[in-house]
Amino acid sequence: MNPLVGVAPTSSDPLVTLIVLTYNQAAFVEAAVAAALAQTYPNLQIVISDDCSTDATPGLVRALVAKLKTRHEVVITTTPRNLGVGGNLSHAIGLARGELLIMSAGDDISNPERVSTLVVEWERAGRVCGLFSS
Repeated sequence: MNPLVGVAPTSSDPLVTLIVLTYNQAAFVEAAVAAALAQTYPNLQIVISDDCSTDATPGLVRALVAKLKTRHEVVITTTPRNLGVGGNLSHAIGLARGELLIMSAGDDISNPERVSTLVVEWERAGRVCGLFSS
Protein backbone atom coordinates (compact mmCIF):
# COMPACT_ATOMS: atom_id res chain seq x y z
CA MET A 1 0.00 0.00 0.00
CA ASN A 2 1.23 3.47 -0.84
CA PRO A 3 2.22 5.27 2.39
CA LEU A 4 0.87 8.62 1.16
CA VAL A 5 -2.67 7.54 0.29
CA GLY A 6 -5.44 8.71 2.59
CA VAL A 7 -3.35 10.66 5.10
CA ALA A 8 -3.62 14.30 6.07
CA PRO A 9 -0.70 16.55 5.03
CA THR A 10 2.20 16.75 7.43
CA SER A 11 5.26 18.94 7.43
CA SER A 12 7.09 16.08 5.69
CA ASP A 13 4.63 15.98 2.77
CA PRO A 14 6.06 18.30 0.11
CA LEU A 15 3.62 20.57 -1.66
CA VAL A 16 3.08 19.22 -5.17
CA THR A 17 1.39 21.03 -8.05
CA LEU A 18 -0.62 19.12 -10.64
CA ILE A 19 -0.91 21.26 -13.77
CA VAL A 20 -3.82 20.51 -16.11
CA LEU A 21 -3.48 22.26 -19.48
CA THR A 22 -6.69 22.68 -21.48
CA TYR A 23 -7.58 23.87 -24.95
CA ASN A 24 -10.80 23.05 -26.81
CA GLN A 25 -11.31 19.78 -24.92
CA ALA A 26 -14.99 20.08 -23.99
CA ALA A 27 -15.58 16.41 -24.81
CA PHE A 28 -12.98 15.20 -22.30
CA VAL A 29 -12.24 17.96 -19.80
CA GLU A 30 -14.87 17.08 -17.19
CA ALA A 31 -13.46 13.56 -16.76
CA ALA A 32 -9.90 14.90 -16.68
CA VAL A 33 -10.68 17.57 -14.07
CA ALA A 34 -12.74 15.16 -11.93
CA ALA A 35 -9.75 12.77 -11.93
CA ALA A 36 -7.41 15.60 -10.93
CA LEU A 37 -9.69 16.61 -8.06
CA ALA A 38 -9.89 12.98 -6.90
CA GLN A 39 -6.13 12.66 -6.32
CA THR A 40 -5.31 10.99 -3.00
CA TYR A 41 -2.06 12.86 -2.35
CA PRO A 42 -2.67 15.02 0.74
CA ASN A 43 -0.68 18.21 -0.01
CA LEU A 44 -1.71 19.14 -3.54
CA GLN A 45 -2.25 22.33 -5.50
CA ILE A 46 -4.08 21.89 -8.81
CA VAL A 47 -3.55 24.55 -11.49
CA ILE A 48 -5.96 24.30 -14.41
CA SER A 49 -4.83 26.60 -17.20
CA ASP A 50 -6.96 27.10 -20.30
CA ASP A 51 -5.31 28.46 -23.44
CA CYS A 52 -8.21 30.66 -24.65
CA SER A 53 -10.44 27.81 -25.80
CA THR A 54 -13.08 28.69 -28.36
CA ASP A 55 -15.44 25.97 -27.16
CA ALA A 56 -17.18 25.33 -23.82
CA THR A 57 -14.04 24.08 -22.04
CA PRO A 58 -13.54 27.01 -19.60
CA GLY A 59 -17.18 27.04 -18.48
CA LEU A 60 -17.24 23.28 -18.01
CA VAL A 61 -14.10 23.45 -15.86
CA ARG A 62 -15.45 26.23 -13.64
CA ALA A 63 -18.85 24.54 -13.20
CA LEU A 64 -17.31 21.19 -12.32
CA VAL A 65 -14.85 22.64 -9.80
CA ALA A 66 -17.70 24.60 -8.18
CA LYS A 67 -19.84 21.44 -8.00
CA LEU A 68 -17.27 18.94 -6.73
CA LYS A 69 -15.88 19.03 -3.23
CA THR A 70 -12.11 18.75 -2.90
CA ARG A 71 -9.61 19.27 -0.12
CA HIS A 72 -7.02 20.45 -2.64
CA GLU A 73 -6.18 24.05 -3.47
CA VAL A 74 -7.48 24.70 -7.00
CA VAL A 75 -6.40 27.58 -9.23
CA ILE A 76 -8.30 28.12 -12.49
CA THR A 77 -6.77 30.49 -15.00
CA THR A 78 -7.01 31.47 -18.65
CA THR A 79 -4.13 32.76 -20.72
CA PRO A 80 -4.56 36.34 -22.01
CA ARG A 81 -4.49 35.03 -25.59
CA ASN A 82 -3.79 31.67 -27.23
CA LEU A 83 -0.15 30.92 -26.39
CA GLY A 84 0.19 27.33 -27.57
CA VAL A 85 1.17 24.42 -25.34
CA GLY A 86 4.55 25.86 -24.30
CA GLY A 87 3.13 29.27 -23.47
CA ASN A 88 0.20 27.77 -21.57
CA LEU A 89 2.60 25.59 -19.59
CA SER A 90 4.78 28.60 -18.76
CA HIS A 91 1.69 30.51 -17.66
CA ALA A 92 0.64 27.64 -15.37
CA ILE A 93 4.15 27.20 -13.94
CA GLY A 94 4.06 30.86 -12.96
CA LEU A 95 1.13 30.05 -10.65
CA ALA A 96 2.55 26.81 -9.27
CA ARG A 97 3.80 26.72 -5.69
CA GLY A 98 4.80 23.06 -5.44
CA GLU A 99 8.30 21.66 -5.06
CA LEU A 100 7.34 19.09 -7.70
CA LEU A 101 5.26 19.85 -10.79
CA ILE A 102 3.27 17.14 -12.52
CA MET A 103 1.91 17.91 -15.95
CA SER A 104 -1.37 16.68 -17.35
CA ALA A 105 -3.62 17.59 -20.28
CA GLY A 106 -7.33 18.29 -20.47
CA ASP A 107 -7.93 14.90 -22.04
CA ASP A 108 -5.83 12.89 -19.54
CA ILE A 109 -7.75 10.88 -16.96
CA SER A 110 -5.37 10.18 -14.09
CA ASN A 111 -5.56 7.27 -11.70
CA PRO A 112 -6.39 8.61 -8.18
CA GLU A 113 -2.95 7.54 -6.92
CA ARG A 114 -1.02 9.11 -9.82
CA VAL A 115 0.42 11.99 -7.80
CA SER A 116 1.11 9.83 -4.73
CA THR A 117 2.94 7.25 -6.84
CA LEU A 118 5.05 9.89 -8.58
CA VAL A 119 5.95 11.55 -5.27
CA VAL A 120 7.16 8.21 -3.88
CA GLU A 121 9.36 7.70 -6.96
CA TRP A 122 10.58 11.31 -6.87
CA GLU A 123 11.61 10.93 -3.24
CA ARG A 124 13.21 7.54 -3.96
CA ALA A 125 15.29 9.22 -6.68
CA GLY A 126 16.48 11.90 -4.25
CA ARG A 127 14.15 14.64 -5.55
CA VAL A 128 16.50 15.23 -8.49
CA CYS A 129 13.91 16.58 -10.93
CA GLY A 130 11.17 19.15 -10.61
CA LEU A 131 8.71 18.34 -13.41
CA PHE A 132 7.08 15.01 -14.25
CA SER A 133 4.86 14.06 -17.14
CA SER A 134 3.51 10.53 -17.18
